[in-house]
Amino acid sequence: MKGVSLKIVIVSLITASVTGLNPGWAQPQDKKLEPFELDGTTWDIELTYFDAKNREKTENDTLKFADHKIISRGYKKKGYEPTNYSVKAVDESVTTFETMQIYNKETSFWKGGISEDKTLQGSLHVRDSEGNTNEYYFKGKLVSGTLRRKGEKTPESAPATSETAALPSAELIQEAAP
Repeated sequence: MKGVSLKIVIVSLITASVTGLNPGWAQPQDKKLEPFELDGTTWDIELTYFDAKNREKTENDTLKFADHKIISRGYKKKGYEPTNYSVKAVDESVTTFETMQIYNKETSFWKGGISEDKTLQGSLHVRDSEGNTNEYYFKGKLVSGTLRRKGEKTPESAPATSETAALPSAELIQEAAP
Protein backbone atom coordinates (compact mmCIF):
# COMPACT_ATOMS: atom_id res chain seq x y z
CA MET A 1 0.00 0.00 0.00
CA LYS A 2 2.92 2.37 0.70
CA GLY A 3 4.11 2.01 -2.89
CA VAL A 4 0.69 2.99 -4.26
CA SER A 5 0.51 6.08 -1.97
CA LEU A 6 4.00 7.18 -3.02
CA LYS A 7 3.06 6.82 -6.70
CA ILE A 8 -0.06 8.94 -6.17
CA VAL A 9 1.99 11.68 -4.48
CA ILE A 10 4.60 11.66 -7.26
CA VAL A 11 1.96 11.73 -10.02
CA SER A 12 0.17 14.59 -8.20
CA LEU A 13 3.37 16.62 -7.94
CA ILE A 14 4.23 16.06 -11.60
CA THR A 15 0.69 17.01 -12.65
CA ALA A 16 0.80 20.16 -10.50
CA SER A 17 4.15 21.25 -11.93
CA VAL A 18 3.17 20.56 -15.55
CA THR A 19 -0.33 22.08 -15.41
CA GLY A 20 0.37 24.85 -12.92
CA LEU A 21 -2.35 23.52 -10.63
CA ASN A 22 -1.68 23.63 -6.95
CA PRO A 23 -3.29 20.76 -4.99
CA GLY A 24 -3.11 22.84 -1.80
CA TRP A 25 -0.31 20.98 -0.10
CA ALA A 26 2.29 21.51 -2.85
CA GLN A 27 4.50 24.62 -3.09
CA PRO A 28 2.52 27.62 -4.40
CA GLN A 29 3.07 28.45 -8.05
CA ASP A 30 4.69 31.81 -8.78
CA LYS A 31 2.18 34.15 -10.39
CA LYS A 32 3.51 36.49 -13.05
CA LEU A 33 3.38 40.06 -11.81
CA GLU A 34 1.44 42.18 -14.28
CA PRO A 35 2.43 45.83 -14.89
CA PHE A 36 0.01 48.69 -14.33
CA GLU A 37 -2.35 49.38 -17.22
CA LEU A 38 -1.46 52.92 -18.31
CA ASP A 39 -3.95 53.41 -21.15
CA GLY A 40 -6.60 55.92 -20.17
CA THR A 41 -4.37 57.77 -17.69
CA THR A 42 -3.19 61.37 -17.81
CA TRP A 43 -0.32 62.75 -15.72
CA ASP A 44 0.70 66.30 -14.90
CA ILE A 45 4.49 66.45 -14.87
CA GLU A 46 7.20 68.96 -14.13
CA LEU A 47 10.25 68.73 -16.41
CA THR A 48 13.54 69.95 -14.91
CA TYR A 49 16.62 70.74 -17.00
CA PHE A 50 19.68 72.99 -17.10
CA ASP A 51 19.95 75.76 -19.68
CA ALA A 52 23.10 76.77 -21.61
CA LYS A 53 24.29 78.85 -18.61
CA ASN A 54 23.81 75.83 -16.32
CA ARG A 55 20.78 77.34 -14.57
CA GLU A 56 18.05 74.97 -13.44
CA LYS A 57 14.78 75.49 -15.32
CA THR A 58 11.38 73.83 -15.04
CA GLU A 59 8.44 73.41 -17.40
CA ASN A 60 5.00 71.97 -16.78
CA ASP A 61 3.69 69.37 -19.19
CA THR A 62 1.12 66.58 -19.45
CA LEU A 63 1.69 62.94 -20.43
CA LYS A 64 -1.24 61.02 -21.83
CA PHE A 65 -1.44 57.26 -22.36
CA ALA A 66 -4.12 56.16 -24.85
CA ASP A 67 -4.53 53.41 -27.48
CA HIS A 68 -1.21 51.84 -26.37
CA LYS A 69 0.58 55.10 -27.21
CA ILE A 70 2.06 57.97 -25.24
CA ILE A 71 2.21 61.66 -26.05
CA SER A 72 3.41 64.74 -24.23
CA ARG A 73 1.28 67.85 -24.70
CA GLY A 74 4.43 69.96 -25.08
CA TYR A 75 6.07 67.62 -27.58
CA LYS A 76 2.86 67.31 -29.58
CA LYS A 77 2.97 71.11 -30.01
CA LYS A 78 6.54 70.71 -31.36
CA GLY A 79 5.28 68.26 -34.01
CA TYR A 80 5.84 64.88 -32.35
CA GLU A 81 3.23 62.17 -32.88
CA PRO A 82 2.03 59.66 -30.26
CA THR A 83 4.22 56.53 -30.18
CA ASN A 84 3.96 53.01 -28.82
CA TYR A 85 5.40 52.41 -25.38
CA SER A 86 6.50 49.33 -23.47
CA VAL A 87 5.88 48.55 -19.81
CA LYS A 88 7.42 46.22 -17.27
CA ALA A 89 6.48 45.43 -13.68
CA VAL A 90 9.58 45.99 -11.55
CA ASP A 91 7.93 44.88 -8.32
CA GLU A 92 4.49 45.00 -6.69
CA SER A 93 4.49 48.78 -6.45
CA VAL A 94 6.36 50.04 -9.56
CA THR A 95 5.86 49.71 -13.31
CA THR A 96 8.37 51.20 -15.76
CA PHE A 97 7.57 52.54 -19.21
CA GLU A 98 9.72 53.67 -22.11
CA THR A 99 9.35 54.94 -25.63
CA MET A 100 11.35 56.53 -28.42
CA GLN A 101 9.92 59.36 -30.52
CA ILE A 102 11.34 60.83 -33.71
CA TYR A 103 10.49 64.20 -35.20
CA ASN A 104 12.45 65.36 -38.23
CA LYS A 105 16.05 64.59 -37.20
CA GLU A 106 15.43 64.86 -33.47
CA THR A 107 15.03 61.76 -31.29
CA SER A 108 13.52 61.69 -27.82
CA PHE A 109 13.85 58.83 -25.34
CA TRP A 110 11.34 58.75 -22.47
CA LYS A 111 11.83 56.37 -19.54
CA GLY A 112 9.91 56.48 -16.29
CA GLY A 113 8.55 54.64 -13.32
CA ILE A 114 4.98 54.74 -12.05
CA SER A 115 4.27 53.91 -8.41
CA GLU A 116 1.13 52.54 -6.87
CA ASP A 117 0.86 55.83 -4.93
CA LYS A 118 -0.09 57.41 -8.32
CA THR A 119 3.16 59.29 -8.83
CA LEU A 120 5.72 59.01 -11.58
CA GLN A 121 9.29 60.08 -12.21
CA GLY A 122 11.77 59.55 -14.96
CA SER A 123 14.04 61.03 -17.59
CA LEU A 124 13.82 62.38 -21.10
CA HIS A 125 16.87 62.49 -23.36
CA VAL A 126 16.56 64.52 -26.56
CA ARG A 127 19.19 64.20 -29.29
CA ASP A 128 19.12 66.90 -31.96
CA SER A 129 20.19 66.61 -35.60
CA GLU A 130 23.77 67.63 -34.69
CA GLY A 131 24.14 64.90 -32.08
CA ASN A 132 23.78 67.16 -29.03
CA THR A 133 21.83 65.64 -26.15
CA ASN A 134 19.64 67.53 -23.70
CA GLU A 135 18.64 65.77 -20.50
CA TYR A 136 15.41 66.38 -18.63
CA TYR A 137 14.11 64.81 -15.47
CA PHE A 138 10.45 64.70 -14.62
CA LYS A 139 8.12 63.93 -11.75
CA GLY A 140 4.38 64.11 -11.58
CA LYS A 141 1.05 62.76 -10.45
CA LEU A 142 -2.01 61.07 -11.89
CA VAL A 143 -4.74 63.58 -12.75
CA SER A 144 -7.24 61.37 -14.58
CA GLY A 145 -7.87 57.70 -15.20
CA THR A 146 -7.54 54.68 -12.96
CA LEU A 147 -4.26 52.99 -12.10
CA ARG A 148 -4.77 49.22 -12.06
CA ARG A 149 -2.91 46.06 -13.03
CA LYS A 150 -3.32 44.66 -16.53
CA GLY A 151 -6.26 42.28 -16.50
CA GLU A 152 -7.96 43.95 -13.52
CA LYS A 153 -11.38 45.43 -14.14
CA THR A 154 -12.04 49.10 -13.57
CA PRO A 155 -13.64 49.57 -10.16
CA GLU A 156 -17.37 50.15 -10.44
CA SER A 157 -19.83 51.49 -7.94
CA ALA A 158 -20.47 48.99 -5.20
CA PRO A 159 -23.79 47.12 -5.38
CA ALA A 160 -26.32 47.83 -2.69
CA THR A 161 -25.91 45.71 0.40
CA SER A 162 -28.80 44.45 2.51
CA GLU A 163 -28.12 47.35 4.88
CA THR A 164 -28.11 50.09 2.22
CA ALA A 165 -30.98 48.55 0.23
CA ALA A 166 -33.25 48.83 3.26
CA LEU A 167 -32.64 52.58 3.63
CA PRO A 168 -35.41 54.84 2.30
CA SER A 169 -34.61 56.93 -0.77
CA ALA A 170 -34.25 60.72 -0.56
CA GLU A 171 -37.58 61.09 -2.41
CA LEU A 172 -39.45 59.09 0.22
CA ILE A 173 -37.82 61.07 3.03
CA GLN A 174 -38.86 64.38 1.39
CA GLU A 175 -42.45 63.14 0.84
CA ALA A 176 -42.73 62.12 4.49
CA ALA A 177 -41.47 65.48 5.74
CA PRO A 178 -44.21 67.82 7.15
